[in-house]
Amino acid sequence: MILRKLTATFGKLDRETLELHEGLNIIARPNESGKSTWAAFLLAMLYGVDTSERAGKVNLLPVKTRFKPWNGQEMAGSMELSWGGKEITIERSPKGRTPLGAVKAYETESGTPVDLPDPCGKALLGVERSVYQRSGFIGQQAIALSADNALQSRLRALVAAGDETVNAGKALQTLRDLKNRRRHNKSGLIPRAQEHLQEAEERLDELAQMGREIMSLQAQKAGLEAERETLSRRLAAQKAREYAGRRERLEQARQEWEKREKNLWEKEQTVAGLPDEDALDVMLRAMDQAVSAAQNLGRDAEKLGDAPAPPVCPAVFAGLDPDGVRERAETDARSLSRLRRAGPLSLCLMILLALLGLAGGIMGLVFGRIPPAISCFVLAALGGLLTFLRFRKDLRVALARREILDCYDADNESEMHKTAAGYREALLLYNQQLAEHETRRAALQARQDELEALQTRILERTAAVCPDAKTLGEARDAIQRAVHLQKFYQAAVREAQPAKARFEALREELPDELPAGDYDPAEAEGDPRETASHLNRLEEELRLLRSKLDLRRGRMEASGDPAALAAEREELNAELERLGREYEALSLAMEALEQADQEIQSRLSPKINRLAGEFMARMTGGRYDRVMLDQSMAVTAREAGDPITRPLAALSAGTADQLYLSLRLAISQLLLPEDAPILLDDALSAMDGERMAAAMALLQDLAQTRQIILFTCHNRELAWLDSHT
Repeated sequence: MILRKLTATFGKLDRETLELHEGLNIIARPNESGKSTWAAFLLAMLYGVDTSERAGKVNLLPVKTRFKPWNGQEMAGSMELSWGGKEITIERSPKGRTPLGAVKAYETESGTPVDLPDPCGKALLGVERSVYQRSGFIGQQAIALSADNALQSRLRALVAAGDETVNAGKALQTLRDLKNRRRHNKSGLIPRAQEHLQEAEERLDELAQMGREIMSLQAQKAGLEAERETLSRRLAAQKAREYAGRRERLEQARQEWEKREKNLWEKEQTVAGLPDEDALDVMLRAMDQAVSAAQNLGRDAEKLGDAPAPPVCPAVFAGLDPDGVRERAETDARSLSRLRRAGPLSLCLMILLALLGLAGGIMGLVFGRIPPAISCFVLAALGGLLTFLRFRKDLRVALARREILDCYDADNESEMHKTAAGYREALLLYNQQLAEHETRRAALQARQDELEALQTRILERTAAVCPDAKTLGEARDAIQRAVHLQKFYQAAVREAQPAKARFEALREELPDELPAGDYDPAEAEGDPRETASHLNRLEEELRLLRSKLDLRRGRMEASGDPAALAAEREELNAELERLGREYEALSLAMEALEQADQEIQSRLSPKINRLAGEFMARMTGGRYDRVMLDQSMAVTAREAGDPITRPLAALSAGTADQLYLSLRLAISQLLLPEDAPILLDDALSAMDGERMAAAMALLQDLAQTRQIILFTCHNRELAWLDSHT
C-alpha cells in the first residue's frame, strides 16, 4: 500500500492536504505545525475514532476531544492510496455522534465503489489497530514498546513456529475449553452430572420420607374425625337447649310488642287529621314572627312622630323651591349690579367743568373779552346741566336699589346674599326631613299592610287545626295543644319500634324446628358458640390435613417410580466415572502442552532479537550488537565484546530510543505486510548527528520495499536525504 495524498479537517488542520510518494518521505516542520496531528489523522482514517476513549491519568485527552476541528466544523477527511494494483480514495465523515464514523471507498478515477470493511486499516494493513500502533506507527513520545494481547499473540506464533498463523496458545486454549466443559464451576459436565446424581438420591430419600409422612397424616386424620363426631353431638344438644330458651324469650318479646302496639293505636287516634309535628312547628314559628313583627311595627310608629315644620319664608321667595330661591337671588343681584351709581370722580369733574366755565365767563366780562366770556358761560351752563342730569339719575338708582334691598330686609348686597343663602339651606333641610318622614311613614304603612295579610294567611293555614280561632293568640294555643299530642304519638312510635324489632330479631334467630335425635343432658353443658368455634377449627384442621395428604400423594406420584430412580442413579455414577477419566486425560495433555510451549518460548524470540540486533548494530556503528525481548516485553541490549546485557534503564535516552526503534522496525518487518507504510513522528530527535545519519541510512534501505513517512522538527534529516540521493 502506498499513500498518495491526505486531506484533513482535523484539529488545527483546516482542509489542508499532504502529498506523499513512494519510499522515504521526510516532512520537516517546526513544533506545533501539525506533524502529530497528521499522524493521528492517518491512524483515525485507517481505524476510525474510538468514542469510548476517556482522558488518561497524565492529562492526555481522547482523540475525539483533542483533535476536534478548530474551525468549529465536524471531523472529515480523505485518503488517496495505491492498494492491490488500484488507485482508490477513502473518505470519512461523521456518522451520528461518532466522528469519522461513515466510511466511503471508491476507485479514484472511475468512482467505482470498493468494498472495504470498517475499520479499513485491518484490510489494508492486515493487522489490528493495537498491533500497528506498537509496530509500524511510531508516534511522538510513544516509541517505547508496550505489551498488547494481539501483539503478544502474533509474536508468540512467530517464536513458536516461525509462522504467525500457527499458535500453540490456541491449541492450549482448546484443551482448556474442553477441560472447562467437563468441570467449570457449576456449568461443566461433571458438576451437572453430580448435581443430577444428587437430585436422584434426594428424590429417593424424599419418596421414603413422604411415605412416612403419609402414614403419620392418616393417623392424625382418624383422630380428628373421631373428635369431630363428639363435638357434633355436643353442639346438637347445646342447640336443643338453646332453642327452648329462645322460644321463651320470643313469647315475652311478642307480648311486649302487642302492648306497645295498643298504646300506639290509641295515640294515633288523638292525632288523626292533624298536621305532622314539623308542619305544626312551622305554624308556631310563623305566628311568633307575626307577633314580633307587630310589636316592632308599633315601636317604629311611636318613633316616627309628626311631620317637620317648614322654615319662615320671606315674601320675596313665596312659592319658590330651593332652585327658584337661588335663581331669584341671582337675578336681583344682577339688577343691583346694573343699578350702581357712577363714581364720585365723574360728578366732581362735571361740577369742576361748570365752575371753570363760570369763572372764565366772569373773567372775560371783567377784561372786556365778550366772545370768550360767552363761550365760558355756555360751558358753565353745560356743566351745570350735566351735573343736574347725573344727580337725578343717581337718585332714581338709589330708590330702585333700596326697593330691592327692602324685599330682603337688607341694607346691602352682602346681607341680601346671606338672607337668600340661609333661607335656601333651611328650605333644603326641610325638604330632606320631610322626604325622610314620608319615606318612613310609607314603609310603616307597607309593613302594616304586609302584617295584616300575614295574619290573614296564618289564620287560613291554621283553620284545619283551630277553625274557631279569631286571633293569633287563640290559634297559637290550639296549635300548641296539637304539638303536645303529636309528641305523645311520636313517643309511642319510638317505644313500639324497638319492641317490634326485638321480636322480629328473636324470631329470625329461632330455628324453624328443634334438631331431631336424642341428646344426653350432660352433653348440653357449655356455650354452643365455643363448641361451634372449636368444631370449625377442627374442620379447618381436617381440611388442611386432607390437603397435605393429597399434596404428599401427588408429589409421590410426580417423583416417579423408585425403581426407575435407582436405575438412573446407577447410570449417573457410570457417567461420572467416564467424565472423570476424560478430565484427567485433558489435564495431562494441557500440562504436556504448557511445558512444550514454555520450552519453545525460552528461545526468547530469536527472529525478532536477531533482526533488531542487526538494526541496532547499524544505528550505533556496531557498538551494540545484540537486543533481547523477553515474554514480558522487557528489553535489554549488549555492547559488542561485553558478556553482560544491560537493561534499558542503564542506557542513555538516545540509545534507548535507538533500541526501541530497532525493535519497532524489526517487529514491523515480521508482522506487517511488505507494502504496509511505517510512520515515525520525531523518532530521531534524541539522537546525535552520527547516529541520526546511521538511522537515516537504515530507513533509506527499508524504504526500498515499503513506504516510510518521517515527521521531524529538524532540517538535518532532510539535509541528509538531499545529500544521499
